[in-house]
Amino acid sequence: MSDPNFDASQGVQQQPASPAVTGHPFQGSAPDYQYPYAASAAHELAPQASESNQIARVVQAEALANSMRKETGVAYLLWFFLGEFGAHRFYLGKTGSAIAMLLIFLISIPLAFVFVGYFGLFAIFIWWIVDAFLIPGWVRAHNDLARRRAYGT
Repeated sequence: MSDPNFDASQGVQQQPASPAVTGHPFQGSAPDYQYPYAASAAHELAPQASESNQIARVVQAEALANSMRKETGVAYLLWFFLGEFGAHRFYLGKTGSAIAMLLIFLISIPLAFVFVGYFGLFAIFIWWIVDAFLIPGWVRAHNDLARRRAYGT
């Protein structure tokens, strides 16, 4: 025996056909039937919506943090091949000291012909060696700052 109001394809109870309503479309009595899971379905959807919004914000923040991320290997390659010009410092956002390093190097090259420039080149060499030990900390600090900025904290 089957219920004529039950639609097996959707698994829900169908409303019995109401009598034809004449006149204004909102006239007549509304059926008293209520979907039995309406309250619980709305209650379950609200947390899912906020959880999905939170997940979307986290994914967006992680993507932003990863786009601003600096790599230690790249910094060391710049340090090794272009360190005397301060390229690794430009890469890591230390622009002021990178410009100073570049200027000292560029001024020291012509002055090396009169032997005064060797002092500048020696200073750049010492600076270059010290930077080798500072690069990992700079990269870590930059990446932490990028993550905090991405999360807005």
